[in-house]
Amino acid sequence: MGAVMGTVMGAVDVSVILCTRDRPGLVTQAVAQYARQEFGGSRELVLVDSGVERVPLAAARYAAGNGRYLQVEPGLPLGLAMNAGCQLSAGRVLQKWDDDDQYEPGFLDMSVAALESSGRMASIWTEFLIATVDQVRRWANNGIMAGGTLAVKREAWLEVPWRGVASRIDAGMVEDLVARYGERALARVSGAAGAGMYTWVRHGGNMSRELAAGWGGGVVRVSLDAMLCRLPVWTGKGGGA
Repeated sequence: MGAVMGTVMGAVDVSVILCTRDRPGLVTQAVAQYARQEFGGSRELVLVDSGVERVPLAAARYAAGNGRYLQVEPGLPLGLAMNAGCQLSAGRVLQKWDDDDQYEPGFLDMSVAALESSGRMASIWTEFLIATVDQVRRWANNGIMAGGTLAVKREAWLEVPWRGVASRIDAGMVEDLVARYGERALARVSGAAGAGMYTWVRHGGNMSRELAAGWGGGVVRVSLDAMLCRLPVWTGKGGGA
C-alpha cells in the first residue's frame, strides 16, 4: 500500500491508530476517549475498520474530520490493519489505541512525553489498571506490559512494521524492536501519576496465561457488553485535532 496523496509524513506530533472489527459500541467509546484527550500538540485519529458491520456513522464522521477513516478487507489480520493505518498516518509518533480498553484524558499527553524524553524507539506501560465488571486492580512493574499503550516512533515502524498476523501483535512488535535496536528499543513507563491513565479491560478473549495466573482465582471474565454498560453515551461531539 503506497502513501496516500496529500499525506505529509511527520506533519503531526502523534497519530492514534485505532483498529476495530464488528464492535460498534466499543469503537464509539474508543473514539470518544480520543476526542476527550487533553493533548497540547497536534494529533490525528486513524480509524481502520476491518469488520463486516461497518462502524457507526458518528464515529466514522468524527475520524474522517479529525484524521482518517479507512475501510479495509473484512477479516484482515490485525497486524496488517495496523500497518495500513500507520501507512495512512502523518504522525511522528504512532500510538496504538485498543477499542476495548479505557484511556483517560491525560493518557496521550503522558504517553508521547514519556517516549520523547526516553531517547528510545518505542514505549509501553508497565503500571496501569486492570478491570472486570465488578473490580479494578492496579498492576505495577511485574513484567507484564500493556499492549494497548504501545507507542512507536515513525522511523522505527518503517524499519519494524507490525507482523501480518491476527494475534499477539504487541508482543511481536516488542520482540522485533528489541531484536533490531537492542537497549535503544523500548522505554517502560511506570509511576503512580500515570497508573490510572489507562485501564486494561479484562474479558474472555484478551488475557494471557501469565496475566490470568497473576490475577488470581475467583474472578470471572466478563463480556465486553457488560463492560460497555459502565461507559457514558457519546454523541459524536468533542475535542479534535
